[in-house]
Amino acid sequence: ERTSRTAQRMDDLLLGIDLGTTRLKVSAFAFDGTLHHQSAKRHTEHRDTTGAWQDPDAWWQDVVDLVRAVRAAAGARRIAGIG
Repeated sequence: ERTSRTAQRMDDLLLGIDLGTTRLKVSAFAFDGTLHHQSAKRHTEHRDTTGAWQDPDAWWQDVVDLVRAVRAAAGARRIAGIG
């Protein structure tokens, strides 16, 4: 039987990235919805007399860091999709 290069394997994981207003979460799930690993980090908020803001470059670096952490926790398991 011929299989596609993109065929789902039993140990594949799906990666979810949730960039919220106060924190970032990156989670790896099995196809049946079971949570395999999750990592989170709170955003740093800067304030002064003009208001409050967050640094989008810091958001991106946090995404990179947390994806790496979750990927390391997944070990040899393949990340089949990201959402």
